[in-house]
Amino acid sequence: MQKSLALAALVLMLYLLCFHRLGARELWSSHEARAAQEAQTILEGADWRLPRLFDGRLELQKPPLYYWLTALLAKVWGQVDEVSVRLPAVLGFLFTGLAVFTLLWQQGLQRAAWLGMIALWTMLHFTWMSRVGRIDMPLTAACSWCIVSMVLGSQRSGWASTGWLLAGYLCLAAGLMLKGPIAAVLC
Repeated sequence: MQKSLALAALVLMLYLLCFHRLGARELWSSHEARAAQEAQTILEGADWRLPRLFDGRLELQKPPLYYWLTALLAKVWGQVDEVSVRLPAVLGFLFTGLAVFTLLWQQGLQRAAWLGMIALWTMLHFTWMSRVGRIDMPLTAACSWCIVSMVLGSQRSGWASTGWLLAGYLCLAAGLMLKGPIAAVLC
């Protein structure tokens, strides 16, 4: 019963932090507007490899992974709107907390895993950044998982090591596709 209540409290907390009124305010930063434009052009049949703005100009300011994620989530969501533009950031928020949890749990620190994840998720600026459609949160998640995977891979042997190291390299590749070389520097 206690575990069920704790899980319900965690789900309620995440709903309030991440999803409650996520689409209540319009797209107001240039990052959100650019993500919406590029996702819409991808869904309308433009070349997905090189996203474009509404006027047809190539958008080469950032690597395309965030825009691909936005387009994919918009396709699932049914439209490009405030929610679909911000969902990649929300997912980055959630996956970063899970990275902290996984690292501590795998070290045998179960209580610290729960506390660390919840502490991270309830930090004001971290939560705010998850509600803005920017590359920062997915990049944080990719770099966090890269580091966690490399640490855990170095502590294992055999196939377990190979699996964690492969996951780390894939997360590094995702970071590079989100923001460019800074991902390698951060990792």
